[in-house]
Amino acid sequence: MGAETIHQEEWELIGAVIGDGNLYSHKKHYRVHLTGHPKKDRKYYEYLEELIRKCWGKKARIKVRQRALRLTVYSKEVYEKLKELGIPEGREKHKKVTIPKIAWRDEGALKKVIRGIADTDGSVFISDKKRAKAYPSVEITTSSKTLACEIRSALNNFGFRVANLRRYKSKKSRCESYKVSLYGKTNLEKWMKEIGFSNPSKREKALSCLVGSAPMRS
Repeated sequence: MGAETIHQEEWELIGAVIGDGNLYSHKKHYRVHLTGHPKKDRKYYEYLEELIRKCWGKKARIKVRQRALRLTVYSKEVYEKLKELGIPEGREKHKKVTIPKIAWRDEGALKKVIRGIADTDGSVFISDKKRAKAYPSVEITTSSKTLACEIRSALNNFGFRVANLRRYKSKKSRCESYKVSLYGKTNLEKWMKEIGFSNPSKREKALSCLVGSAPMRS
């Protein structure tokens, strides 16, 4: 399977699975599901539902379960395709997942994968720095150190100014996470031009940050 055989929009779907997806199989039952915020991610999951129909020819189900939004696809074909791309199965997936090797052959594919990851595991916010107020940032958080290093490497190759990788552990989680951060208006403008967001809540936040951001003080 080559990168050229996978449509650009499908790479975006694969990125979303890398970010918030899980693969499960039991006997002859196969499913892929993503879990998100019941309100913030509703429109995005409806977008993914249509993308799944278009790219994979499958019908996805969207339900609120245990106070989370869940999108599920029951398909052996989709499950096996994602496994073939190297996406791991089970609870430890979030620690082991990496970007599929064939995505690195095509810059457009790689950017779509990163967009899907950012749509699910990314955040956009404004903070105050010593030399600037209303300083915009894009941040991707993952439990996979390898994935974090890959994203950072790819963004560097695309010409972004990427901060050093940061290790993070929240009080609510036993797992360590790693943060890939882009700081400043120039980075955010470049992100929106070259990678962007398909998740409406994050796209709107990014545009709001650009309007409200201030230039660096000299």
